[in-house]
Amino acid sequence: MGLMETLQYVLDRYTPEQQEALVRNVFLTGGNMQYPGMKERVERELLAMRPFQSHFQVSVASRPALDAWYGARDWALQNAPGGHGWVTRQDYEEKGGEYLSEHCASNALVSMRISKHPARAPEPQQTTPTSGPAPVSAPGPASVTTTATTPAPAPAATDVTMVTALDNPQVPSTAGQ
Repeated sequence: MGLMETLQYVLDRYTPEQQEALVRNVFLTGGNMQYPGMKERVERELLAMRPFQSHFQVSVASRPALDAWYGARDWALQNAPGGHGWVTRQDYEEKGGEYLSEHCASNALVSMRISKHPARAPEPQQTTPTSGPAPVSAPGPASVTTTATTPAPAPAATDVTMVTALDNPQVPSTAGQ
């Protein structure tokens, strides 16, 4: 699943009003956003996927490769050690790295399999009147016979892990870093 497919998947989880609010603040960060033209690509593809005359805003972090580090630094400076959101060395050693996925400062993890080629419902067949006997319809889905010598491959699926700040409002935003 690519960047824009992931964005569309996230948007589809919300009402049109919420989608409008989300696309007014699309923030691009991470090392891949350093490639030339990424902001323009996202803007172009977002324009194509949004309803006519909808508004959106795309911004890129000033230092996208270091943005997560700066966000964590700022959070650590604003929250006293040992307080809400911190993991002590003792907790980490006792509970292990998996504890981080349960921790209040963790992102929400959504694992799923998404087919790259969504299955389509069978299209209704059009019939034309004939002078012969009436056509007989069989119950259930129609079967199709092909002359292919090998079976068609099953649609490929992709494992996707997705996190949204709306799913976990305790995660600090690093927008504008």
